[in-house]
Amino acid sequence: MNPEAGEISIQQAKIYLALASGSEWLTAKEVAEKASVVGRTVRFHLNKFIKAGLLARIELHPAQYKLVSYADNHIYTKRLEQACKIFGLTV
Repeated sequence: MNPEAGEISIQQAKIYLALASGSEWLTAKEVAEKASVVGRTVRFHLNKFIKAGLLARIELHPAQYKLVSYADNHIYTKRLEQACKIFGLTV
């Protein structure tokens, strides 16, 4: 499945904002806490973001994630930002 296709959920928007709100590397647990989304859902969407090319992942234990610098120009990022506005979410 193409991660860029389909509707964007409020959980995806919250996870994106949690990642976009800083430049530090975060674990899935830290993203879940910042986004107020359950861990299993966060891990699912982090994998979608990786497949879409939005995230870098460091293979540590636990793994850490960060938005890549070129994600700003990605069409999926634009859709996520639009969804955040529609849901009334801000950084």
